[in-house]
Amino acid sequence: MLFINHLFDLIFPSRCVFCGGQEISSPLCNACAENILLAPVRSMKLVEFNDLDGVIVACINNPRLRVAVHALKYRMYKNVAEVLGKKLSQALSNQIVFSEFILMPVPLYFLRRWWRGFNQAEALAKVVNKNTFIPLASDVIKRCRHTISQVGLGRAERLKNLQHAFIVTNENHLIGKNILLIDDILTTGATLGECAKVLKKAGAQKVIGLVLSHGV
Repeated sequence: MLFINHLFDLIFPSRCVFCGGQEISSPLCNACAENILLAPVRSMKLVEFNDLDGVIVACINNPRLRVAVHALKYRMYKNVAEVLGKKLSQALSNQIVFSEFILMPVPLYFLRRWWRGFNQAEALAKVVNKNTFIPLASDVIKRCRHTISQVGLGRAERLKNLQHAFIVTNENHLIGKNILLIDDILTTGATLGECAKVLKKAGAQKVIGLVLSHGV
């Protein structure tokens, strides 16, 4: 799939995935990237998920953001992560100091990662790491079984779908640590909540989510 996309890009130069405008080296032109706006400073508390201490929502939900997220997740434009990861980094600059936190991306099951060619949450986390120097640990939490797509599922179905889907591979990295858990979007919070539960059980002290938007 990725090879076909790269071959297509060589034959037909990349254009902005939103406006179809100028030929560019990234699938998102500068004008459209600028119109992905940061959200007002806020950290949501999802009362349904006791182990998740809060969620920082970086961006305002608008059409450009939705197109960019779709291009990253479903059209496999990995370099969109550079633009979106910078938005996550900027959101952190408006928040409390995260120097004592560790970045962790929500993991993908290995078959889905193989099909896509990358984990979009990890791609975002690497950009945040590069821009903030917050340490990154990508291999501490693992998705240990395949789950169906959460798209279209209700809250109860999402929770059931994710039960026992995550494991911690090295508890020594977690005891007493504060975790900044990165994902692309927040819908019900089920994925972040299940990850937080597993991380807290393994010894993490605090788990805060960092997402691009709520309800994309």
